[in-house]
Amino acid sequence: MRTCHFTMNTRQKRTFYLTMVRSLFEHCSEIWRPISPNQISKFEKVQKRALKWIVGRQFDHLSNSEMYEIEKDNDILPIKFKFLYKIVNCLIPVRLPAEFSLINPNNVRHTRSSTQNILSLNDKSTYTCSTKVCSKVYENCFFNRTVTNWNKLPYEIRQLPSLSNFKLRLKEFLWSVETHWPD
Repeated sequence: MRTCHFTMNTRQKRTFYLTMVRSLFEHCSEIWRPISPNQISKFEKVQKRALKWIVGRQFDHLSNSEMYEIEKDNDILPIKFKFLYKIVNCLIPVRLPAEFSLINPNNVRHTRSSTQNILSLNDKSTYTCSTKVCSKVYENCFFNRTVTNWNKLPYEIRQLPSLSNFKLRLKEFLWSVETHWPD
């Protein structure tokens, strides 16, 4: 990207980044799954550098809120937001590990913390993990991170029938002002 001086158009730069760089990060990420926070931060640094290149501010120091606005303006989701939609709907040949299973809403003891994720008895998209997280490595593994983020999504988004609708509603939800995703 550093040697791509042939365009100053941000839309062309965005397309170039998504095609040549981001697609490599996302290809088979369910399998290679970066585990340590250090590995994940390296991918985030590459994306930050690319976003600064896209908007022509390579040499500026940008705060997290400025980066968030650049991501939002260019419609590029942060790398940490990988979701299970393709796995859950069998669109790729990867299966959830055995320790993750669907929660049956009828068997849940309804407390304030349990009912925030299960909004309806028809909810067939909330997952639980039967293994206790004992290490940072497991806590940061792909499936554990994505199941946690998946369960935070509203029920209506998780239940969407098509991938294109899911992506559209996901972006609307993530970029909404009231959404705050803790790290």
